Amino acid sequence: MNIFLDSIAGKDLILGIDHHSFQLKPGHPFYGIKGISTQYKFHVVHFQHGDNGLRYGYWFESNDTACIVFAYDITKELYVPQLTSYGNDDAACRIADRLRQSLPFMFQYPKIDDEDTWHTLTQHMKWTDIRYWTETTSPHHCLAYVDSSMTTAQENRLLKNTLLANRIPNQQREITVPETEPILNYTPIVFKSSAALRPEHKTNDYLDKSWYLNHVILPQYHCGSLLSLLGELQFAFLNTLIFSNYGSSIQWHSITELLCRSSQIPPRHLQQLDSILAAQLAILPKEHADAFLNEKLWLTCLAGRGAADPGDISHRTHLPLTIQQLRNLLPPSPVAANGDDEDDWDAGWDAGRGAGAGTASASDSDEYAPTVVTRTFHQLRPA
Repeated sequence: MNIFLDSIAGKDLILGIDHHSFQLKPGHPFYGIKGISTQYKFHVVHFQHGDNGLRYGYWFESNDTACIVFAYDITKELYVPQLTSYGNDDAACRIADRLRQSLPFMFQYPKIDDEDTWHTLTQHMKWTDIRYWTETTSPHHCLAYVDSSMTTAQENRLLKNTLLANRIPNQQREITVPETEPILNYTPIVFKSSAALRPEHKTNDYLDKSWYLNHVILPQYHCGSLLSLLGELQFAFLNTLIFSNYGSSIQWHSITELLCRSSQIPPRHLQQLDSILAAQLAILPKEHADAFLNEKLWLTCLAGRGAADPGDISHRTHLPLTIQQLRNLLPPSPVAANGDDEDDWDAGWDAGRGAGAGTASASDSDEYAPTVVTRTFHQLRPA
């Protein structure tokens, strides 16, 4: 599978494929990316113009015979798909001629690493779900668009409800609810809702989210499949990592909390969750962790700290890989620097980070409270 760019726009361009990025200068000859691995089901090509530009891109399925051509649209100030080819028509013949001429000069898709990271990060995603989450209606049906500024359907609903509750007339609103822009249609997860808390079991449902997971989220939004929810967890994380999309980071945390605070999850799925979360934390750049990682939530979910429940239902013993990666990402305070055992490390972590660290967990936050957003951009990685 191959990708062509018709030209390089007038600014420096950060071009990426999956979790790899490299920089191109205006006027620098670039012939495209070749040999995109079909061992993986999905890939994403992404662009950013200059250091502070919008980061945007397109998800697509792997295909042995596919070629995609992107051209710069001056009006939209974006690279847009101009031509895709999967068959033996005239377009495919033109692309084949171009490929023969350009192949020796094209950038080779990065070699698969020993950990097979991209497989671990995408293995439960499905194309039908990606199209649903991105509300893809493009005529280029093989591509799904995402960018750093896209909001989620749930964010828009909360904003609309807040404006209505304050009875602010449309013409007086300084903030408007996006209605025509593309959105991310993630599963709505609201922990303090009537759907999540049964009247006669509010305390139990608040502490253990198994009922919400197994009787609401999975049957209503994932056809009863926990693997489908894991796919959404992966998609939300990658949109956080690649596009610095704030709404995706919230969804990533919400699904993580939902799963880590549910006691009724089969051990085989906990093992899969451990592998996924560990891989995600391992690849998360420090600047993303500083901006997006909710330390208090992770502390509560994985270490069982800060939860006022008499029976701690955190999956601490079932998520060893994740906990180790979190320790690498969030080292303990000096209190535990000389500690040799796990309890010393945990005590230092709690002392240095647990008390007031981060923001409130998704369960503790007011869903209608205003949010201050800090945007960071994808880390530039060597080709």
